[in-house]
Amino acid sequence: MNEADYGDRLVDSLAEDIGLNRRDIYRIIQFFRYYPIMTAVPSQLSQSCRT
Repeated sequence: MNEADYGDRLVDSLAEDIGLNRRDIYRIIQFFRYYPIMTAVPSQLSQSCRT
């Protein structure tokens, strides 16, 4: 089994577990790759407000 097979099986399993179809899962993955969660921003903002 290669990584692509593992990823496909993981997406299938996730889709089944949460009741979405494969296309929706891949759209969610694409969204979060394009708009990553920024964890450094809040800490940077709180530090700049103190000065």
